[in-house]
Amino acid sequence: MNTPRPRRTTIAGAHAQFTSIVVDVVNLSPTGALVRTAHRQPPGAQGPLVLDVGDTSVQLTARVVRCEPVAGLLSTSMGQFLLALAFVNPSAEAQARLAQVCRAARRSEDHVRRLHVSLARLCPACQSRDVARESPRHYSCCQCGRVFTGFRVGLLRFAR
Repeated sequence: MNTPRPRRTTIAGAHAQFTSIVVDVVNLSPTGALVRTAHRQPPGAQGPLVLDVGDTSVQLTARVVRCEPVAGLLSTSMGQFLLALAFVNPSAEAQARLAQVCRAARRSEDHVRRLHVSLARLCPACQSRDVARESPRHYSCCQCGRVFTGFRVGLLRFAR
């Protein structure tokens, strides 16, 4: 039986260090993180991860689940990779800190989530056209790292 995946939360301005590589955190959940880096990592690679979110630092062990190049027609992020990391046996203290960080980010995110309308595919946070399609109706901004949903009706594009 499959268990539902925890909600992923966009964390603005969060950074981390995976093994000896500095990475930017795109989104975070209690079970893993999506990070952007200039270094390719093989799936299955495992190492220490230090998440720095505001004044909170969380030390974990993470395993690379997926490594994909950042892609997009207008991408200025050539040579960048998105790493999907799964946390390996996090301590109870680390789980509590992650849950607290995710809750705080969701509260601030819920207050600013609005439907944006435009004629071109734009990031709703920074209005950049440097957007990569992750899957149908799911996009990520290559400039600010925002992950958002979007759809088109006629010539109008809606994003949130």
